[in-house]
Amino acid sequence: MAGRDHRRAVACTLAAGVLVGFAGVTGCSVHPDAPGCSDQDKRLAPRLNDVPELQLHPHGTTLHDQYAGCDQDDGFAHAGRTYRRIEDIDAATAYYRAAATTAGWKLERADDAPVPPEGLVISGARLCFTRTHEGTTSYLAVWFPSDFGDKSADVGVELTASHDGEAGC
Repeated sequence: MAGRDHRRAVACTLAAGVLVGFAGVTGCSVHPDAPGCSDQDKRLAPRLNDVPELQLHPHGTTLHDQYAGCDQDDGFAHAGRTYRRIEDIDAATAYYRAAATTAGWKLERADDAPVPPEGLVISGARLCFTRTHEGTTSYLAVWFPSDFGDKSADVGVELTASHDGEAGC
């Protein structure tokens, strides 16, 4: 399962358990009033896929998955990668913190603890960076599937941005 889809599936499952009967859980299913993607954001997605920071990965890891597109539910462009076989989450987090700041990204938020096993997950990103890209704020998120109970030793790096909707980590 692609990284973005895996994070969304886990978050939606958690949200469904907490908010049974609440029909407005954004991003878990197609909502009739969902903003969709503008043509401008649809064109932005492939360019996000070429941002060099998505190619950054800790020594010894290999590319496992890559994706790019436009989130029709929330109306933002996204691109990401997952890299396989990280040895140490703390070392990988330190690697991305140093690499992203060196590349000009501003650290917006750092969550050093894994996602809690109960409750609503708003963001599973351990690190969230921002930078202006093509006239809009871009968000670079670093996350770990193992934080969601996945048994893989992967790290995910995802970039989101929108000219016409809302993006974030």
